[in-house]
Amino acid sequence: MDDIAFTAWVDRRQPAVVRLIGELDMAGAPRLESVLVGLDGDVEFDCSDLAFIDAAGVRTFQKAHDQCAARGCELVLVDPTPAVDRVLRMVQLDTVFRIRQSKGMT
Repeated sequence: MDDIAFTAWVDRRQPAVVRLIGELDMAGAPRLESVLVGLDGDVEFDCSDLAFIDAAGVRTFQKAHDQCAARGCELVLVDPTPAVDRVLRMVQLDTVFRIRQSKGMT
């Protein structure tokens, strides 16, 4: 049986929605980077099923944010779990990234 700790699914409509599932760590970061290749326009990371993120995952978020900004687009983190929200606050990226709750709260 395959033990998949992280997966990313992409809906390429605009904005592109990247659904993150599992644990985004050093092993999963390259997978996320590979699904981001070729995305244009705004990107939303659906973080509602992201159970864990480490420094490698945070770096991948930052890289995606920088790439979006360079093309004049926006990266939005949607519904981060408490664990992800805690890490973003610890490294003070909660003020850098646009974070949105799907229920319309910002």
